[in-house]
Amino acid sequence: MPDAYPTAPPDGAEFGLADLAATGRLARAVAMQARPGDVIGLWGGLGLGKTSFARAFIRAGGAESEEVPSPTFTLVQVYDLSDAAVWHFDLARLVGHGPWTARLPEIAAHV
Repeated sequence: MPDAYPTAPPDGAEFGLADLAATGRLARAVAMQARPGDVIGLWGGLGLGKTSFARAFIRAGGAESEEVPSPTFTLVQVYDLSDAAVWHFDLARLVGHGPWTARLPEIAAHV
């Protein structure tokens, strides 16, 4: 990870969850409120539960048996759910590697 990797999101809510079960509960609750076109960004270092959140979110959306690996090397995994597709990105390796990374919030608004 580059030295310039930010440790906190520029804006948004911040959660400290007790364990993996709490992460799953939050992800399922968010999945029930999410609508097609919503963008949900997760921010944090390695091993903090971002993929665990995504896995619970995707499974709550109807893909109960779907394998949900971290897209660290593929950069994106796409899951076609009944209501919408979920695009699971991992852009940590790209942060600070090019001028386009500063435009990520603008890009996300058009996904």
